Amino acid sequence: MKKLHLVLLCISYISLAQNPYPVNFEAFRDNTAKKLIKTTLRSSNQQLDCSDTSYIYCENFESVSSPELPSDITTSSLEDGYNVTVNSTAQDVSGFYTGNFEDANVGGYWPVSEHTQFAMTNDDACKPNGVTPNTNNNCDLSFEVIQLPRLDFTGLEDVFLIFDYYHDKNYGGGDAVVEVKTADQSTWTDISGNLTSLDDWQEGIFSLSDYNNTDSVNIRIRWSDDGNWASGFAVDNIIVKKLNDNDMSFIAYDHYMRGSEFINNYSIIPLEQQNVQGFLARAVIRNTGNNAQDSVRLKIEVSAESYTDQSWGKNLISLSRDTFFANQFFNFNSAGNYILDFKAESDSTSTQTLSRNINVSEFTFARDDNTPSLSFSLFSATGTALTVEHGNSFDIAANDDLYAVDVYISNNSSPNGKIQAKVYEIVSGTAAFLTESNPLSIVSTDAWQSVKFPTPVPLVADKEYLITVGGDGTTTDTTRIGVSSSKISSYGWRIYNGFSGNSGTAPQDGIYLSIPMVRMNFDPDVAGPISVEEEALSFFTIYPNPNNGVFSLSFDDLSESSSIEIHNILGQLVHKEFLNKHTLTKEFNLSHFEKGIYTVSLNLEGKTAQTQKIIIK
Repeated sequence: MKKLHLVLLCISYISLAQNPYPVNFEAFRDNTAKKLIKTTLRSSNQQLDCSDTSYIYCENFESVSSPELPSDITTSSLEDGYNVTVNSTAQDVSGFYTGNFEDANVGGYWPVSEHTQFAMTNDDACKPNGVTPNTNNNCDLSFEVIQLPRLDFTGLEDVFLIFDYYHDKNYGGGDAVVEVKTADQSTWTDISGNLTSLDDWQEGIFSLSDYNNTDSVNIRIRWSDDGNWASGFAVDNIIVKKLNDNDMSFIAYDHYMRGSEFINNYSIIPLEQQNVQGFLARAVIRNTGNNAQDSVRLKIEVSAESYTDQSWGKNLISLSRDTFFANQFFNFNSAGNYILDFKAESDSTSTQTLSRNINVSEFTFARDDNTPSLSFSLFSATGTALTVEHGNSFDIAANDDLYAVDVYISNNSSPNGKIQAKVYEIVSGTAAFLTESNPLSIVSTDAWQSVKFPTPVPLVADKEYLITVGGDGTTTDTTRIGVSSSKISSYGWRIYNGFSGNSGTAPQDGIYLSIPMVRMNFDPDVAGPISVEEEALSFFTIYPNPNNGVFSLSFDDLSESSSIEIHNILGQLVHKEFLNKHTLTKEFNLSHFEKGIYTVSLNLEGKTAQTQKIIIK
C-alpha cells in the first residue's frame, strides 16, 4: 500500500461574486496566493500545432501510436524489466513512453490531468518483469532520461526551451532537471535546477543563450523515483524557439470557492450552496516575450449573466509572472451551465480567450468530472466485516437536508452487490461518523444510482461533511465505483475500517488524489427505495440502460392512466408522454438528445410513483 506524501495548506476564504464591497486585492493576493494548494497549469485538450515555422524544434507526441516515442527522441532507464499497461495491454518499454491520462493512472495512484497524448515514465504502473511490485520488488526508475535529437543553433541567438510537464513528487518521488551537453563536452550541465513540483501540468521555459551559435546541442530531461514506489513524470509540447517581442500566456486560470480548510473547486454546485461571496476568478499570467508588458490585466466575462470584470493592472518584465484576481465577486442567479471566459491584455498585446465551465444545479453537489477513468473496489472483507469506503468532502454554505448519495457503479461490479452510504462531519481533518443509509442492491452497472437515506440528513451551514459509499462486506461483493481523474483543488477520501490488504497494517483514513464519483443529492423527490424491502416494489424497468437514446419501458399492468416525464441533469423537463391504462411496453427514441444522464419518472394520480436514471451515450 502506498503512503501518500501530501502537504495541505489552510486557506482563507476567497470568492468571485458581483459584490459592491471593495477589496484590497494587492494585500489579499500576497496573503492568499501562497496558500493555494493546487492549480491547473497548462491543462489542455488542444493539440499543439507544430506547423508553426518560427519553431526551431517542436514535438507534441501526437504522430505516434502509444507506447512508441517519435523516432528522433531517445530514452533510457535502469530498469531492465520495465513493463506497463498501455491501451489495456501489458507492454515492455525502455524508459519514457507515450500514452494519455488513462494510461498514466492505470495503477490508480497517478491521476494526471487530461492533456492529449504525452510522454511519461510511470513508477506507479511499472511491474518489474510483469510482476506486481511490492516493498521487495520495486522498479528501479532512479535515472529516467528522455532526450531530444541533436539541434543546430548556428546563426541563432537567445533561443529558449519551452515545454509542459507534470511533476507531483508524490509517494516519495525524486527530482527532475533539464540538462544540456554539446558535442565537445563530456558532462551534462543542469540549466533548470530542480523543476517545481505540483499536482498538475506546468509550463517550463529556460534560456539556451549559453549555446548561441552552437552547431551541436543535446538536450535531455532526467527524472528519478528516488528509490521509492513513486508516481511518475510526464512531458508534452516541447518547443525550441526564439521569443516574440510581445507575448503573454496563462499559466493558471480558474474559479474557486472558499472552504472550511482550503479553497475548493466543484464540478457541480447547487444554487443554494453558493457561499455569501460566491465565486472568485483568478489567473497566473506570464510575460513570454522579450519586451516588458505594461498594465497587464485579467479580463473575465460570463456572457449569460451579463457579467464582466477585470483585475488591477500590473507591469511584467520579460519571463516574469504574477497572480491576478477579479475585482468583483459573483453569484449566479439561476441553475444552468455557464462559461467563464478569461483573457489577458496589456498595452501591447493580448492572449486568446480561454474558458472554464461552471455547472450550477438545483440539487447536485459534485467534485468529479462525470467521466470514469478507472474504478476502485470497495475491498470486500470476510464475513460481515466492514469494507473500505470511498467518498468526497463538501463545504456547506447554507442549511439544507441531504436526501441521498449518488454513486457511479462501475461496469465490472457484481449486479447482486450491495451498497451503503454514510455521512461524516470533518472536524480538524478527522471524519466523525453521523449517520448511514440501509444497504441497498445495485440496480445496474455502468450507471449512476441514488442511495437514499431513511430520513433526510440535516446539514449545517459553515461545516464540512464527508459522504462515502461502501459495500456489505461479504466475500461475493465485488462492487466497484467509478473514479475520475484529479481535479484542481479537489481530493477524494478513504475510510479503511481496519482493512489492511497485504500490508498487515490498516492505513490511516484520509485523502488521496483521484476523485470518487460520489455526490450529494439534495432533491426531496429523489426516487428509489430506502431499504431492501422497498426494492421489491417497482412499477417499471428500462432496457437497455445505458443506451443511445433508443430504449423501452416495461410496466406492471397499469390500472390507471399515467404519464412519463424525462428530466435532464439540471432538473429541466425535456420530454413528457401520457400512457393509457394497461400499457405494458412503451418505446422511446430520444437519440436527438445530448449525451448525458436523465431521469425517467412515472406519475400516477398526479404524484411521482417511481423515478429511475438513464444514460444516453
